[in-house]
Amino acid sequence: MNVQVPAAFSKQFKSKLDWAYFSEPEQYLRGRRIFMPRAKMLGGCSSMNAMIYIRGNKADFDTWAKDGATGWSYADVLPLFRKSEHNSRGADDYHGDSGPLYVQDLRSPNDMSLKLVEAIAATGLDRNDDFNGAEQLGTGLYQVTQRRGMRWTTADAYINPARKRSNFNVLTNTLVRRVRIENGAAVGVEAERDGKPGLIRATKEVIVSAGAINTPQLLLLSGIGPADHLAEHGITVIVDNPNVGDHYMDHPMFLINMETTAKGTLDEAESPQWLLAYLTRRTGLLTSNVGEAGAFLHTRSGDAAPDMQYICAPGYFYDHGFRTYTAPAVAIGCSLVGALSTGHVRLLSSDPKEKPAITANYLKAPEDMQAMVTAVEQVREIFTSAPLHGLVGKQIHPGGETSSR
Repeated sequence: MNVQVPAAFSKQFKSKLDWAYFSEPEQYLRGRRIFMPRAKMLGGCSSMNAMIYIRGNKADFDTWAKDGATGWSYADVLPLFRKSEHNSRGADDYHGDSGPLYVQDLRSPNDMSLKLVEAIAATGLDRNDDFNGAEQLGTGLYQVTQRRGMRWTTADAYINPARKRSNFNVLTNTLVRRVRIENGAAVGVEAERDGKPGLIRATKEVIVSAGAINTPQLLLLSGIGPADHLAEHGITVIVDNPNVGDHYMDHPMFLINMETTAKGTLDEAESPQWLLAYLTRRTGLLTSNVGEAGAFLHTRSGDAAPDMQYICAPGYFYDHGFRTYTAPAVAIGCSLVGALSTGHVRLLSSDPKEKPAITANYLKAPEDMQAMVTAVEQVREIFTSAPLHGLVGKQIHPGGETSSR
């Protein structure tokens, strides 16, 4: 239920559906360990995330191609995005309408989300009705990976339709321990299914697609990575490659929460009225993805792509949704999508069941801290703009007493 009901996504965190990773103590965050939810189910994090449908910026793809990743320019990948997409707005130069991945407008956009878009526009950003179209900059409502008010995952899109194929098989309750490499070639994977180890041999190829954290972990366990690190854990070195596990990048986010006098916020989402609306018509507050609206913008000059994304919620949201508040609130998250800081993924041991050591180095680059502070200042201006006059009150985070850069 918590997977399918959009507004309930954060209830999955730290549940049996979550790997529930934590970073190592982060040097530039006063030693805090940051919670990193990662889905442990079919569909991966598309079954756990906030469903915002956002592609990478055009400049990112073109930079990859320029640096030697042939076939990865924006012009190269756009036809594949269009092919994958089933957009409720129909097909155009940037979108498809016959693919397996449903992308739709919110069924019941919150009035406060619309007000937040007005407020952001009042501070100088242009309106943008399509962040995946000709231009990413601007403010507007997000499209979401939903179908008729319910979450639509990559498992819904790709796995379920393929289940009847004779050449397709999915193994659940299975942990891959390492890639088996013989004579310099990957020949299969060593895996543990229902507690029993075995070898799944490949007839053609092995594709490692385990995300930004588990892909390097799996390669390291397989003997591919920095020789000194592998030796430290008694793993035979097959390929000495110091880049494996390095260059880890994430986008830190800080949420500014404000008390509000607005009615109909997500503070009321669990009332019987909205449960009935969801169960009978797939409408109402429970169809909210929480981060309904937002913006892309530059906080610094010289970047081809925007470095900051705002994610606006018509409700209180803090600490991944674990904390509650005594009064209705609204939030704007400052997500540093253009972070310059990089970290790494390492092994804690040679045991595949042990979680990897993740160091993100959040805000290591001084430019990242400056960008985040600038964004917080700008969000404070948004909350004082005319469209929100009389609707917002006390600042909960970071708190009104915090004023200087």
